[in-house]
Amino acid sequence: MDDIFDFVESPDIDDLTTSTYALRSKELMDLTRRLRAIGTHADIDIPRIVVIGNQSSGKSSLVEAISGIQVPRDSGTCTRCPMECRISSSDEEWKCQVSLRFEYDGNSRSHNIREVPFGPPISLENKEQVESVLRGAQAALLNPHIPYEDVAGLLPGRLAELKKDRMLKFSRNVVCVDVSGPDLTTLAFLDLPGIIQNDETENVRLVEDLVVSSIAAENCLILVALPMNDDIENQKAVRLAQESDPTGKRTICVLTKPDCMPAGSQKRLFHWQEIIEGRSHPLKHGYYVTRQPDDDARANGITSKAARDAEEAFFRGDPWNKSTQRQRFGTRNLTRTLSRLLTDMTNDSLPTLRENVEKSLDECRKELVSIPRPIEDPATEVMQMVTAFSNRFNEWVDGSPGCESMVQTNRHTYKTFALAIKQTVPQFYPFRNEKDAQGRAFDPNATDEHDDYDNIKANTMSVQKSKTRYLLDMKEHITRCISWELPGNPPYRAKTLLVVEITSCWDSPAEQCLERVSTTVRSTLSEIINKSFDRFQILREQVRGLVFEDLRVRQSQGLAHLKKVLRVESKPIFTQNHRYYQTAREKWLVRYKEAKSAPLVRGEEISEGEYMSDDQQAYLYTGNSYYKQGQLPAKVPETPMEAALRHLSLAGYRLSESNLRAKLMATDEFEEELIVMADVRAYFQVAYRRISDSVPLAIEHQFIREVADGMSNNLLKNLRLSGPDAKAHCARLLDEDQGTVRKRIVLEAKLQRLEQAQMELLHFTAM
Repeated sequence: MDDIFDFVESPDIDDLTTSTYALRSKELMDLTRRLRAIGTHADIDIPRIVVIGNQSSGKSSLVEAISGIQVPRDSGTCTRCPMECRISSSDEEWKCQVSLRFEYDGNSRSHNIREVPFGPPISLENKEQVESVLRGAQAALLNPHIPYEDVAGLLPGRLAELKKDRMLKFSRNVVCVDVSGPDLTTLAFLDLPGIIQNDETENVRLVEDLVVSSIAAENCLILVALPMNDDIENQKAVRLAQESDPTGKRTICVLTKPDCMPAGSQKRLFHWQEIIEGRSHPLKHGYYVTRQPDDDARANGITSKAARDAEEAFFRGDPWNKSTQRQRFGTRNLTRTLSRLLTDMTNDSLPTLRENVEKSLDECRKELVSIPRPIEDPATEVMQMVTAFSNRFNEWVDGSPGCESMVQTNRHTYKTFALAIKQTVPQFYPFRNEKDAQGRAFDPNATDEHDDYDNIKANTMSVQKSKTRYLLDMKEHITRCISWELPGNPPYRAKTLLVVEITSCWDSPAEQCLERVSTTVRSTLSEIINKSFDRFQILREQVRGLVFEDLRVRQSQGLAHLKKVLRVESKPIFTQNHRYYQTAREKWLVRYKEAKSAPLVRGEEISEGEYMSDDQQAYLYTGNSYYKQGQLPAKVPETPMEAALRHLSLAGYRLSESNLRAKLMATDEFEEELIVMADVRAYFQVAYRRISDSVPLAIEHQFIREVADGMSNNLLKNLRLSGPDAKAHCARLLDEDQGTVRKRIVLEAKLQRLEQAQMELLHFTAM
């Protein structure tokens, strides 16, 4: 199973501390330390080793063995924040510097990652102080409401006085420990809080999230502390490592507490031997076994050298001396391997690190360029922005290129309005009553013209339609209106009342039309405001309030003007479009008379909407029935009517068949009623076309363009851009959106980190 472990015999300790390789290892670790100190790891994946394990897995003892320092171990002082140990071989005397690296503000990544010393360096003579300084450093991170300098000045005995009710359970910020001295193996690792299971759910989740996020990167070597007095399946740390590294290519398991296995547990021992030999749960870098001093030995002050000597003596005993993987036993062998793996991983990643820093720099600079710089002259800037906004809205009002949608939406609204007006057409039927109309085809809505809005599938405006009237109804209406008219002269009032009845139905569609246009304008303005003032929330909302209030006032004024326009259509009844009116009157009079006297439809029945419209030339009258042209023989004999029309034409009288029929028809008993119907129907043709134009034009000029024309003056006046406090007021208006401010701060801090990282990598010599 050697191929599984990919194990290479490490050089002995002297080579690691004095060789060229050792020098390179130290340079690489110094580089990564500097990169982490400036926060580069927040943006770039930097190689590192992360130590994880369940609580009581022997992880703290393992960390002490590798680092050579004592960490807080008594009850209540378990690791509650990450600790980064950076060990470096040096010709100088042993020393230790504890620092704090602030990476988070609460649970959010800080934009200003910084590393600060926590107290002075600790010399060899005061090595026993390391543990108490680490306690203080952890207390400083767990009490962010207290300046860390104040905590650093507390005597060890006074740390317990810190109010625990304000103390955090855990922190994501890091305690950094730099240890240097002779006979040390260069190595760096991050020790995470032990994974807990019997605690508050929030704390359990926080620690797990910290572990998962820390070991996720591809350049992370996961070191799992695994106690041999428990089953591997019971260790959550193993499961989290497997989830992050399913193939096991970047995981190393360190088996701890080999001296704590119950006596006679041969089955358990055999199980662990299978794992160590690589026959079970294989990993690329395999498994290591360490044995650390017990509590009594630590209490008696056992030295690091004595602990390592005792460990080696332990592994020379049975059954360890019979293993084929003896090079994997002991802290020294583990440390050598970790140092070499981290050195090689870091060295190999240098080209990628440089490339990633360059790429991130380019992206960061582009993002910063996309964020406008802070304003230097607020008053001028506000005036320019208001003017540009007003001009932009005028472009939308005019439907300039790229700004057509508002005009297009409003034009559709105007067409819908015209369709609604058209549906108020007089419902006149030229039959005595409803019973007489049965079996007769006639459509009072028929027209000789085609309008653009006829293509609209349905009218979405509510509209009150005209009352249905038959000839007897009309006779009764005329009778009620008779005053001093001579016989044969239908009362003029009979016509005006019918016209007013129709035009009174136009108020509601006109108001709906204005409301819809106002909604469209409001939506367009909102969009332009958001784009024009997106950086400045205060200015944006003030402009929005002023514009929408002006819009409300202008809409109210526009509605008042619309009502005047609508009143014009009620009194007097007037048109100068005499020719159009007269033509329509003649057509409708003929249409009413012919419909009244026409026989019931035979042959293929013509639908109600097709009956006798002048534009329905597809239908011919053969003398006794109406037929579609396609049903006639190829050659149709000339009818007497056609012969008469032809002869009259030759004589200079150009008449249509319907006009000739009307002139030839005898006076009808309902002549007056038919005339009133034709007069009112013809006037409707004139009036509905007029109102279909006048209402949209009134809305455009008395509402939309009033808003546009007064926009700039309205804003410049009400934004208080002049006066003694104008400059300060404009500065407040231009307080940027906090999201934009934060984004700029974050990007500027990131740019600074990446530029520093770029210089570090450029100055670092290639191997």
